[in-house]
Amino acid sequence: MPPSSACAKERKNQSGRPRQPPHAVGDCQELTDVERAIETVINQFHCYAVKGQKEYLTPNEMQELVVQKLPHLGKVLVTNFDKYSSRHCCCKKPRRISKKDFRKMLSCELNHMLTDTGNRRAADKLICDLDENKDGRISFEEYWTLIGGIASPIAQIIRQQEQSTKHTK
Repeated sequence: MPPSSACAKERKNQSGRPRQPPHAVGDCQELTDVERAIETVINQFHCYAVKGQKEYLTPNEMQELVVQKLPHLGKVLVTNFDKYSSRHCCCKKPRRISKKDFRKMLSCELNHMLTDTGNRRAADKLICDLDENKDGRISFEEYWTLIGGIASPIAQIIRQQEQSTKHTK
C-alpha cells in the first residue's frame, strides 16, 4: 500500500498529465503498488513488442502477454478499482468510482505517475474526460482508459530514450 505521506502530499500548478517515468526523473520516493504494476506492464509490453520489432501488439498478443506474464499485475489494478468503487451499492448495479473517491485514488495511488493529483479542478477535468457516459462516475472500462492513458505516453518516453541511446552509440 502507498505510504501515508503520499496521500497527504499536495501538488500545485500541475495538470493531471502523465509524468516521465519516476526512474527517469530521479524520483526517489517509493512507487505505489498500482504504479509499480503500470510500470511493469509498460516494461513487459515494450520487451514483448521489441521481440517482434513492432510498436504495437495485436489483441491476441496482448491477451497472451497478460495471461502468461502479467496475471498478478492485472489483479493489483482490479483490486485498486474495487478499493475505490462504490462499496455501498447493490450487487446488481455495476460498480463505479465517485468523483470524491476518484480524487482520493489519484492522490494516493497515482501521485508519482500523474501531475496535479492534489488539484481538485484538474481531477474533475480528468473525470470529465474519462466519463464517456457522463454519469459523473468512473466505470471499470473508463478506469482502464485511465491506465492506458498513463502507460502509453510513458512507454513512448522509454522508447524515445532507447532510440536516442542507439543513435549516440
